Amino acid sequence: MTTAADPEDGRAPAGIPERATDATWANRWVVGLADVFAVGWVAAQIWWVPADLASALWIGGVPYLLAVFAFGAVLLASGGGSARLGVVDLRPGVAAFRAGPSRVAGWLCAGQVLLVSAITTSLVDRSRWDEGTVETILMIDLALLVLLVGVVVMAQAVGVFRSRPRVDLTPTGVEARDLLGSRVIPWAALAPGGPLPPSGRSVSLVVSRPDLVVQRGLLISPRRRPRINGDTLAVRVGFLADVLRYYVDHPDERAGIGTPQGYLRLRRSLGLR
Repeated sequence: MTTAADPEDGRAPAGIPERATDATWANRWVVGLADVFAVGWVAAQIWWVPADLASALWIGGVPYLLAVFAFGAVLLASGGGSARLGVVDLRPGVAAFRAGPSRVAGWLCAGQVLLVSAITTSLVDRSRWDEGTVETILMIDLALLVLLVGVVVMAQAVGVFRSRPRVDLTPTGVEARDLLGSRVIPWAALAPGGPLPPSGRSVSLVVSRPDLVVQRGLLISPRRRPRINGDTLAVRVGFLADVLRYYVDHPDERAGIGTPQGYLRLRRSLGLR
């Protein structure tokens, strides 16, 4: 189990033997290296002119290969997770239980960064070999599309550096933060007996009071059925569903959320050591 002095980092408190798996730092390194490579690679392609088209294609394939490697790492990292939560100081005076990010989030974002850099490199190369008005218009349209996708990908990279995605449970509710958006769901907004049984690697909450939900950014799942993707979290989705259901059905235990004593009571109630 982990604790944190701020919302992004964690250190183990005295007397707590467990340590939750959290890939925040690994994800920052992976995405940071991908960002540095992407910027340097695109800059190099702008200033360096290959001798011929064949050389340009061979050299331009490097970021594609790295992107394939990153997406392969996503597949290898999927399906893990532990039955543990972290204990963190979310904000001054507010403690929480945290399900932090898994390595899947970092490799997925890094792969997207590398893929955007590869497409950008292809645009630079094509602009040197194609001629004509039609090709120029297509190049401009494609460049604008790449720019839009690049903005979204870089926003996700910022999310990784902010220790996202993650789910924080506080005495007042559930704070689910994705790479591009966040939801704050008070316990009073959740229907008794929920969430729904996990479907694959995701769990869907059941919201009976959507007017109490506060959300920001770009979110895909609806307000009444917010979905939590377990692949990008460092906990097993079934365990997380059990924890959420426990606090939905036991409001008297919510005051202990974020404390070591409350965590021990939670694990005993779920039949875990």
